[in-house]
Amino acid sequence: MQRTIVHPGLARAITACSRRSGQLWSAAVEHPFREVYPSQVQRRGLARKQPLRPPRRSVGVPSAEMRGRFESVLDSIRTPRPPKREEPIPPRQWKILRGDLVQVIGGPPADIGKKGRILEVIRKNNRVVVEGVNYVKKYVPAPSATVDASQPKRVLITEGPLHVSNVAIVCPETGLPTRVGIRWLEDGTRVRISKRSGAIIPRPEILRQRRTPRPFQGHVLEAHVTSVQEALRPTLLPEDGSS
Repeated sequence: MQRTIVHPGLARAITACSRRSGQLWSAAVEHPFREVYPSQVQRRGLARKQPLRPPRRSVGVPSAEMRGRFESVLDSIRTPRPPKREEPIPPRQWKILRGDLVQVIGGPPADIGKKGRILEVIRKNNRVVVEGVNYVKKYVPAPSATVDASQPKRVLITEGPLHVSNVAIVCPETGLPTRVGIRWLEDGTRVRISKRSGAIIPRPEILRQRRTPRPFQGHVLEAHVTSVQEALRPTLLPEDGSS
């Protein structure tokens, strides 16, 4: 009986490849190595499979063709994908609101010390957008529906997000950055106070303006109801032209 001699190093490689692909040892020995495993003959570590990544969001869509805010360029800049190893701060522990006056205490060195209003709070990413701070540049492709495809890309400059730990609320009395505490008044109202001076930090007036409309609550406005006469009025004339 003729015996097949296999080099020890080749045997280990064939065994490892057999375990990965589920092939039998006999199939690896009877056929040439390069024919059975053509993609495994390379240096170790170069054949690793890349992890699956979510598809990139399409940005630069004209406003009339947008299916949602997630397709806007501004949203792609200010709401990046949340980090994998960072848990979002619980809602009850958030002490910075949209419209607060804050001062940058960390992040880009050129922006440290600047003051500005909070334009947007991104709680799922633990980020905030401060007015006039951390400008970023993004190249926007020209929409093919309205602009010639040969036209160069446009440049959009806007405020980028900052981590919430890089900003601090400005004390309304001293004008200096301060930590924020929570207290309850005698009537049970929950308020924010400055730990530097003890002053109450008022709630921004801009929060009274809703950014999204309230859901349907069962009542319908008369302006949104079609009258019976308008609903019964014929709008499609017959083919012979008779009314």
